[in-house]
Amino acid sequence: MSETKKTSFLAEKFFPWLLGCAIAVGLLMFPGCGYGKVSYPTYQAATALYGACLAKSETRIEAVEELIATGNEEFDIEEISAEEHGWLAAVIQEARSGQWESAAAKAKRMMQDQNSSSDG
Repeated sequence: MSETKKTSFLAEKFFPWLLGCAIAVGLLMFPGCGYGKVSYPTYQAATALYGACLAKSETRIEAVEELIATGNEEFDIEEISAEEHGWLAAVIQEARSGQWESAAAKAKRMMQDQNSSSDG
């Protein structure tokens, strides 16, 4: 086999794999991924949802959902943006469909992103 054919064969065989790896690394390093900073009530709700999901507790999920909908003197729902409401609703929906681990992971990510976001 000539040197050109070997190079062509290797390029055809490994280029898609290398390209896929490069794209994956790029996506992991992309700074816009995740939730970023959230309001304090959203952080509190994410924390409660995380615990409810770990416990696989429908009752606790319902309690968090009601709190998000109505608020109370210590939980100001006016501070929760529409986007944050959507994120919390998605976690609740996943938990309700029995995808407890996935829902817990999303709630945890919301909390982690809040703690790891920088102001710069």
